[in-house]
Amino acid sequence: MFRFIRLHLIGLLLLHFLFSPICSDAFADINFLGKKIPDIFVSAPEKDTSYFILVEKNSQTLYLYSYDGSSYEQILNTRCSTGKVKGAKVFQGDQKTPEGIYFFDHKYEAKQLAAIYGDGAFSMDFPNSLDRFLQIGGSSIWLHGANKEIKPRDSNGCVVVDNNILGKLKKYITLKDTPIIVVDEINYIRENSYKKEAKKIATLISKTNKAIESGTYQNYLSFYSPDFLPDITWWSEWVSYRKNSKKNEILNSVQQDDILILKHKDFYIAVFDKYIKFKNNSERIYTGKEKKFIKFDCKKPIIISEESLEITKSSTETKKGPALITAYKKLIRKTSQQTEMAAVKERIDFWLEAWSAKDINSYAKCYSEKFKFGDMNRKAWLKNKQRINKQYKFIQVTAENIKSAIKNNQCIVTFMQKYKSDAYQAKGIKTITLIRENNEWKIYREGWRKL
Repeated sequence: MFRFIRLHLIGLLLLHFLFSPICSDAFADINFLGKKIPDIFVSAPEKDTSYFILVEKNSQTLYLYSYDGSSYEQILNTRCSTGKVKGAKVFQGDQKTPEGIYFFDHKYEAKQLAAIYGDGAFSMDFPNSLDRFLQIGGSSIWLHGANKEIKPRDSNGCVVVDNNILGKLKKYITLKDTPIIVVDEINYIRENSYKKEAKKIATLISKTNKAIESGTYQNYLSFYSPDFLPDITWWSEWVSYRKNSKKNEILNSVQQDDILILKHKDFYIAVFDKYIKFKNNSERIYTGKEKKFIKFDCKKPIIISEESLEITKSSTETKKGPALITAYKKLIRKTSQQTEMAAVKERIDFWLEAWSAKDINSYAKCYSEKFKFGDMNRKAWLKNKQRINKQYKFIQVTAENIKSAIKNNQCIVTFMQKYKSDAYQAKGIKTITLIRENNEWKIYREGWRKL
């Protein structure tokens, strides 16, 4: 009997799901289509938790959202105050709060400000390059506290919150990384509704990087709107580096990581970290964080404006010169140094093997013509070594904890040297100075401290 009832109930449930409309509450309740989120969220990087501040002017509400790599969560909902005049900002002094996607670029403490700003402020990067492209003007738009009870639509264009709320928000704000999105009214969509658009935008960015790797500037410009000319003053210098690269400096790829894509009205913004690397070097060099404003034209994304946040991974210092060129030069230096360090290690290994084998001819190849040790020149040194070698049946020389540094065309190498023969053994700290001679690293000086 119970079995029959259970099967009957299961059958009824199946019939309900099979014949109910796909948008029914039954499906929504079990979250078949994903939960609803603000339609500004397109995609976010699957990394450490990201935070987003969202301001809805219509309801005078500020929201704080988090993204943990898989889903968005609202973690704060509070009142705020925006510009006295309704509508999106157009020009300086219109007392309207701009609408769009912005980033905080500076933090101000209360002691730096007039009392009206309460316990502090964060300035927004308004106008950004999209605003300028759309000929929207103005300046000094901040998120700040207050020295009185806030009222709806009571600012000259800034976003104002109570001081206690500003205190809570501070720990979630990272300069030039945390976005603040201002909209008139929030629309809600299902999570992952923009999967196709996100994929197309990521592909667009990859194609621009591919053009930088090996394409022409015409190819590069084909991804931009005809109404926008990006800064390509660096292109000729970049192509020169590409053509004249040495074997170990061949560019392998320009890469993007941690792409954040947000949407406001018909515009998308893609923010990402950019890197370059060489074929023969696994290390990547960070070129900076970039922002590209994108619009779809006949279902095809095109870049209508762009800018660089011009920060490094470790600081908010502005870069000097084109970021790509700066990073390329840095990578060349690092790659060249790594190549030289590998050559030095190879020389030390060869020297130890020749010494242990009592191979005086190979041993001699490791020494510069300018070598001196005390009163001995190279010739006298090698003659003395040959005499010592003949005294022992075997010699074994090893090096441990090798450290090296290149400076002023010299390489200083230090290590723990262990010497062992059939009649004598010792260990101590060895210091070797090498110089470039006939395009090879050769031993120029030696030092020894017995332990």
